[in-house]
Amino acid sequence: MLAIVLVIIVIIAVVSMVVFFPWKVTNVNVTRTVEIAPGTTEVDLNLDQDVGIIEVAFSETSEDVVMTVEGTLRQNLLASGDPLEIMWSFDLVSERLILNAGVDFASFATTYGNDEIVTKVSIPSRLSAMVNVSSTVGSIGLSATDGISLRGAHLSETTGSVLVRLTDATLSGEFNMQSTTGSCTLEWSDVNIVDFAQVSASCTTGGITMDVSQANALGGDLSLAASATTGGIELDLSIEGENSARVVSSTELGNIDVGTPTGFTGSNDDLKSNNYPSEFRMDIAVNTQMGGVSLNLEYLA
Repeated sequence: MLAIVLVIIVIIAVVSMVVFFPWKVTNVNVTRTVEIAPGTTEVDLNLDQDVGIIEVAFSETSEDVVMTVEGTLRQNLLASGDPLEIMWSFDLVSERLILNAGVDFASFATTYGNDEIVTKVSIPSRLSAMVNVSSTVGSIGLSATDGISLRGAHLSETTGSVLVRLTDATLSGEFNMQSTTGSCTLEWSDVNIVDFAQVSASCTTGGITMDVSQANALGGDLSLAASATTGGIELDLSIEGENSARVVSSTELGNIDVGTPTGFTGSNDDLKSNNYPSEFRMDIAVNTQMGGVSLNLEYLA
């Protein structure tokens, strides 16, 4: 009797593996395009994706907004039809293009890793952009350089990392980075602020790294906040000339470590550049509950 039961269990296991295991491999290569109408000056991008890498960048050569999805998906024998569901809709409101996109897996579709699906969005560099991207598992990357105008952003990753690179870009409004289980990284170099900008990074389980360098005049004021629940925060800050900064730090279960500061004075939890407040200033708040804070600060007159 026991032998019969064991045979039945083995048969069920084999059948389940044959039916439900993702044997079928599908190579994905999908492109969606919006041709920019004459007179369009702004774009709002709203993108939601299940799993994979998302990269948002800007192009000087294209007059279209282009999204490409490439990679590998796997399905079991019960699956049928396209394993990937692409949502793509847009509307032109006055001079603003509003674009809503989604990249989702169909039933019974899966991947073997977070990097098997890569979604790339390219936006014409002449458009002022608002970027809202959310992902469940994977990573989000945003790169803006050489005068690209960002009116704000919200980048949210549930399980994975968020990486932002801003170099010689123009920023206004609110810019939020968020990861529930993962890290946030901000690389900032000579960004121009229009009036006022508020930038924040928050991680529940994971660390935050901010590398901020500002030699050119900010042009406006910046509020910069980093908040982590379980994880450390590292801030490398280098400012020059008429830019000033104040860094206020706090931690509940950790230390605030400050490398030998140049041009900053105060206590470890409240440091100001020697010229604070100047015409253009950064007010920076750093808080972590179960982690340490590492600060490297430099002001050059």
